[in-house]
Amino acid sequence: MNLLDNLTTAVSALSLTIKQGAMPDKPDDCVCMILSNGESSVKYFGMPTVIAYPKIKVLVRASTYETSRTTIIAMREIFKTYRDSAVLGCIVIGDIEDLGDDDNNRRTFVLELKLITEE
Repeated sequence: MNLLDNLTTAVSALSLTIKQGAMPDKPDDCVCMILSNGESSVKYFGMPTVIAYPKIKVLVRASTYETSRTTIIAMREIFKTYRDSAVLGCIVIGDIEDLGDDDNNRRTFVLELKLITEE
């Protein structure tokens, strides 16, 4: 299982359509997680493993402002304390950003995360 699969599983209780890599045109209410390289991996003195810092962008789109905003806030709260066998920690970068409405009047918010993982 990769990092995005792990994160998708973590928020599955929210009963959302969750896609990875690119936001689809449908359904209207949808979440997309995009993995980027983040910062360079680091080998700390005395540690047997290499620590990596990949970044994830989480986009939430919904047909109403309230649904989209409530969903992204719930996801932020889950990720603030998220840990698993591959993820040592999750840092929320900045605040939730409102991207406005798309061409179909669906509100989109974005949240950026920095993960701390072992390679």
